[in-house]
Amino acid sequence: MGTTKWAITEGTVFKHKRDIRVIIGSGNFQSGIIRPKGENDVLLFSNPTSAETYGYSDREGMQEDGTYLYAAQGSNGDQVLTKGANKAVLETANNGGILRLFVHNSQGYQYVGAFGLADKPFIQTATNPNLYTFCLVSQGADVRILNTTAEPTRTTLHAQPWTPKTTDLANIPEKHYETRQAQQVEHVLEKDFGAWLIQQHKELEDLTIRVSNVDIKPDIFNSTDAEIIEAKASETRGYVRTAIGQVLDYVNNVNHCKQATNREHTHVKAALLLPASPEQDLVELCSELSIRIYCRKGSAFTELTSTNL
Repeated sequence: MGTTKWAITEGTVFKHKRDIRVIIGSGNFQSGIIRPKGENDVLLFSNPTSAETYGYSDREGMQEDGTYLYAAQGSNGDQVLTKGANKAVLETANNGGILRLFVHNSQGYQYVGAFGLADKPFIQTATNPNLYTFCLVSQGADVRILNTTAEPTRTTLHAQPWTPKTTDLANIPEKHYETRQAQQVEHVLEKDFGAWLIQQHKELEDLTIRVSNVDIKPDIFNSTDAEIIEAKASETRGYVRTAIGQVLDYVNNVNHCKQATNREHTHVKAALLLPASPEQDLVELCSELSIRIYCRKGSAFTELTSTNL
């Protein structure tokens, strides 16, 4: 810990919280968020069963990008981030403290490991009352512990008819990695592109890929052409680099999934959907990686190549 050497290894299970207190030496172990006296490290205790029972399971748990959401403290009225345990969590971003996550399971409380706050440290998940959740990223934690299934899970696929996402800003939930406004731009782009593909008699699906007990979902799956399409709100370098990593991850998992051998197309291809043309070197990079790029052209869309910039 900050001034005391951390003595608990990842995977260690404690039957009771009080057993942890024997090692730590101080702190209110009745709380889910604990900062031991004189330390900057903060202990976080997550209980999936309680989250389900008390209705905050959608605000706590592993996300598809590897971020772990942890619901802020406060069960009555507005949650406050400027004092108490919630403040202690946010202060770790500047005081060198580590967020140490324990998860409750059938054996007791198991230490997952060290986490830090994400670039966007929290999101507001509700108003009236105001509710928040912290966004955590692993710093060497054993995140395999967060897979709650007893047996190793196989990658599986589930497909259903494609449905455009909402473009109403008020109904778009805040995400830890993207603003509502950016999501709205992306959703409009997806909706228009999907309608354009359907006009060309393409069959579209919403695809859910189950990987290591986490669902990851591409934006559009064009099942007619066996093409996974990842949309982004901007054609700038940061967005394109992120999209490349995402779409290759989707394609890799689908192509290695045993269920894919039973589908009409066993080899799925990658594509990006952007509002405009990115830099030429990014177009050439996508070409080298066999990733198609689609972007708007008037009221329609076009496939972009290095020769038609």
